[in-house]
Amino acid sequence: MAHLLVAAALAVLATACGQGGEPEPSKPFRPSTKANGLIAFSQWGDDYGPLFAVRPSGGGLRKLTPWQPSTEGNEVAIPAWSPDGKALAFLKGENFLDFPSAAESADLYRMTAAAGPPTRLTKGLLVHSFDWSPDAKRIAYAAKHADGSDAPRIYVTNADGSGVRALTSPGIPDNPAWSPDGSRIAFVSIPSFLDQGNVFVMSADGSDQRQLTHKTLTTALAWSPDGQRIAFQDYRTISVVDADGSDLRRLTENAQSGGNFVGPRWSPDGTRIAFVGQGNRVYVMSADGSAQRPITKEMFVLDGLSWSPDGKKLAYVAVRLGISGAGEQDIHVVNANGSGDRRLRSGVDAVGLSWQPLAQ
Repeated sequence: MAHLLVAAALAVLATACGQGGEPEPSKPFRPSTKANGLIAFSQWGDDYGPLFAVRPSGGGLRKLTPWQPSTEGNEVAIPAWSPDGKALAFLKGENFLDFPSAAESADLYRMTAAAGPPTRLTKGLLVHSFDWSPDAKRIAYAAKHADGSDAPRIYVTNADGSGVRALTSPGIPDNPAWSPDGSRIAFVSIPSFLDQGNVFVMSADGSDQRQLTHKTLTTALAWSPDGQRIAFQDYRTISVVDADGSDLRRLTENAQSGGNFVGPRWSPDGTRIAFVGQGNRVYVMSADGSAQRPITKEMFVLDGLSWSPDGKKLAYVAVRLGISGAGEQDIHVVNANGSGDRRLRSGVDAVGLSWQPLAQ
């Protein structure tokens, strides 16, 4: 038995190292092919607080969360599908959308795609932002205690709420983002009160924390699908930096300043980046910053910019301008080339939306 195990181990080693004993070159990045599932969003206004899902065609609207609207503590927002499309995470709390001035609580919840009862993953926290691990088994989140007893940290939890661990010391971290291979987490942090938001990267266990940018005002970031680069928004500038901190390049100075939800968005194949630019319009550019062009008309794009899993469309939330219905928030879907822009849902006052990936 022992010699069989040794033989198997040698076979694995030979495969890993190649015939000549040298490591094989890394395989080129090949994006996985996903189909477009449901678009999840929160709906405010008269129907205050629940999560809904709708087909990309606009049909099949259904309520996902069980809580009654217009009730204190039942504010539900910022949905995010798991990478495998089988679960949905979101925040639920009281006045948390007014953070930091009036927020009282914002805890993290998870539910299955079959709309089963939600599971509460945190208690008594004010969660600012979160991100699923690529294997959908863990969630990283930035939070502090709702009673103000400590400063924010980045935590990681198993998807069922167990195994919670703090990854960073108390400070001002936000926007954790897992690398596509799940080995690292990028985040925005302010190293000192005299500094501004910069891009940091750490191992998934919290070790080897490194600062990649300096003197930036970073508000949002995103990994490239191949895990080689990080795009980030620095006020009105979108730049990219290699994951080791080298080769910092400015792609555009055309971005609108925004918060967590209006930042750079890589296309699933990594060849394009979408962002909100001049005139509060959605723009698409090549990953090197070339070929920038608007794909929406003049409007106030507010929230939830999201690529379809197949990379052919974008969904976004915009405030309606003009006389008819001015101030209403609508969900739009547009082809990535700018054609076929249509209003999917009207008057939703959405806070975050997420497009479900489905395996083909």
